[in-house]
Amino acid sequence: MAAERRAYSNLGNAYVFQGKFDLATDCYKKTVNIAQSLKDRAVEAQASYSLGNTYTLLNNYEEACKNHLKHLEIAQELGDRIGEGRACWSLGNVNTSLGNHEIALEYATRHLEISKEVRGSILEYMSRLDFFHFVIGFDFRYSLKNMSIKLLTAVIRYI
Repeated sequence: MAAERRAYSNLGNAYVFQGKFDLATDCYKKTVNIAQSLKDRAVEAQASYSLGNTYTLLNNYEEACKNHLKHLEIAQELGDRIGEGRACWSLGNVNTSLGNHEIALEYATRHLEISKEVRGSILEYMSRLDFFHFVIGFDFRYSLKNMSIKLLTAVIRYI
């Protein structure tokens, strides 16, 4: 069964590279199901992450969010700080796409905090870029006058 799980995961990856996102989601769903039956939480987390990314490519942000939340939950359960950071990064991006800018900023902030803990990793570099990209993008879309105090505090804290 583990070989079948790997095969579905690899097929999903191949379909993503071919732009066949619907087929990729089918493969990743099968990977999740097999990982659950094997009680392999780490593989379930990775498959949920891949499924979330594929739903993002399909502009199905609600499903992407559900899968990234599942990835986050499992990463926290396993004590996988890098996985948790990746999930927060993805949730920040998905919530930006959904127009949930305050929630997106919360996830971007968590991503940055986690990446500081995991110093020396590419995760910290990526999170700083992601955080500032979010803040700059938010500033262009909304005037400072309309931003909440919470957002202003976060921006001032990290600039």
